[in-house]
Amino acid sequence: MKKKLFVIITVAVMLLLPACGSSKSSSSGGSTDSAANEGPGMMEIMLKDMTAGEEDLMEIAGLDQEVTTGLLQYKVDDTVKSAHVKIMEYSGDTGKWKEISDSFQMKTGKTGEIMVIYSNGGKTVRVALTDGENSMAANIDPGLRKFSGDKDISSAQLKGKKPIKLHEEIALHMVAESEPGKEPDLIIGVGDYPDGKALKDYTSVRAVVIEFSDEKA
Repeated sequence: MKKKLFVIITVAVMLLLPACGSSKSSSSGGSTDSAANEGPGMMEIMLKDMTAGEEDLMEIAGLDQEVTTGLLQYKVDDTVKSAHVKIMEYSGDTGKWKEISDSFQMKTGKTGEIMVIYSNGGKTVRVALTDGENSMAANIDPGLRKFSGDKDISSAQLKGKKPIKLHEEIALHMVAESEPGKEPDLIIGVGDYPDGKALKDYTSVRAVVIEFSDEKA
């Protein structure tokens, strides 16, 4: 187990740190230069289009869609100073969401990348974020509930570009549990957060949620 965790951490660092201080292409082929060059209102977050080598690293570490947000890029303006990341969980019994992790607050730059990874069957979550200036912040919460071994698991992650607004929660990734053999009426998508009605057929749904803020970390 320790060896696997070391591989996961190493891969995350290798994927994130080379991006610091450099300009990279987005999943739609656009530039990720400073948000100031894009004009006001162009803040956004998107799934990064990885190189073949980066995809190989993800596969080696077993980082598929079920256990990670994937490598995400964000682009903001000078009003954004930090990002808050938290893990929310929806209960099919209560029809409500609750926060189940620490709320991680990290310094942002105008551009950067973020990755959230589950390990140990979902019990541990790791959050890493770069600020575009050769700096990476990382946090860990090892006290979550493990994903149930007797439930069907489905997952979804952010696709395309998502506009960023100050103090607005954005779901980056979702993992849902449902009873075996009972196919839910709705296939989950990150856009369903926080609409509990859309998730009524699931026993539980866990969401990685980010909120960009003008507060300093």
